[in-house]
Amino acid sequence: ASAPANAAAGAAATGGRCVTPRFTSTLDSLEPKVAHKGDVLSVDGTLLNCKDAVHYFAFCEALKTLSGRELNLEGVTAHGNTDIGILRDALALAGVPEQDWRPRLPEACSSMGSYVEKNQQKITTDALPGAREVLQHLRDCNAFLGIATGNLASIGRIKLQSCGLLEYF
Repeated sequence: ASAPANAAAGAAATGGRCVTPRFTSTLDSLEPKVAHKGDVLSVDGTLLNCKDAVHYFAFCEALKTLSGRELNLEGVTAHGNTDIGILRDALALAGVPEQDWRPRLPEACSSMGSYVEKNQQKITTDALPGAREVLQHLRDCNAFLGIATGNLASIGRIKLQSCGLLEYF
């Protein structure tokens, strides 16, 4: 099961109480103690599924800006990589010297964000099962929530907004 689904099941099992089991030794009581301070969550594949190609085409535009020619992400590992890492890997695969693109990286990131913003009506995301319930439970527990994602911040915000999860952060 997914992390949100497991967390939702855990919340249901505790009657919705905000508890995090902590045990310091086998002699301690097995009664859960309230110890929850906050959570940091990822975007793609943890909270939501993005079903469109807007982010992909933003990469293609940025790669063209940095290399001066049409490039794509063929052969690049995107899962688990950051947006900047994906750009770096695609440019390395295409043989573009780092000294040619590295100084222009802020410009490329800005162009990616602008591309996604201009095309945000085409973004199709779904909150993963249980994500809303888990986020609401954590909000009810006054947990501090944060996002740790490889997406550029502006793109991550647009994806979260698209499926209605941005309000939790």
